[in-house]
Amino acid sequence: MSDDAERVAVTGTPGTGKTSATTLLDGPVVHLNDLIREAGLWSDRDEDRDSLVADLDAVREALGDWTGVVESHLAHHLDADRVVVLRCHPDTLADRLREPLPFTRRRESPPPRGGGRYPHYRSRGRRGSPQYPRPTAAAPRRIRPSRSRS
Repeated sequence: MSDDAERVAVTGTPGTGKTSATTLLDGPVVHLNDLIREAGLWSDRDEDRDSLVADLDAVREALGDWTGVVESHLAHHLDADRVVVLRCHPDTLADRLREPLPFTRRRESPPPRGGGRYPHYRSRGRRGSPQYPRPTAAAPRRIRPSRSRS
C-alpha cells in the first residue's frame, strides 16, 4: 500500500469475493460484517431480508481514526483514501449466493437466527444521512393501445 492510501475500503455486491481477496493481503484487514455482528453495531433486524441493519454512526465511532483495509459491502460508506469495488459476472454471483456460507476460522458457528448472512444499511435520516427508501413492487398496469381518430 502506498503512503497516499492509508485507508482502503474494499466493497462490492455480497458474493463477489471481498473476504476471499482481502485474506490474501499482508497486514491487518477489518472484516466489517464480523465487527458489526460481534460488537453489536446494529440497530434493528430486517425480517424481510433476514439481516441486521447496521448502525453506521456506531461503526464509524468503533473504528475511530482507522488505517489499513476495511472489507464489506458497506465499506464505501466510510471515509477512505481509496475504494476498491469488486465485481463478478451475474451468473457466477447467483451461483455463489445459492451455496451455503462456508464457516471459516473467524466464524466457527452459524450466526444467530434472524442475524442474516450480511448486515445492511437502512438510513433513518439521522445526522444528515442520505435516504435510501425501500423499493416497493408496483402493481402491474394494463396499457391499452391508443385509438387513432380518423
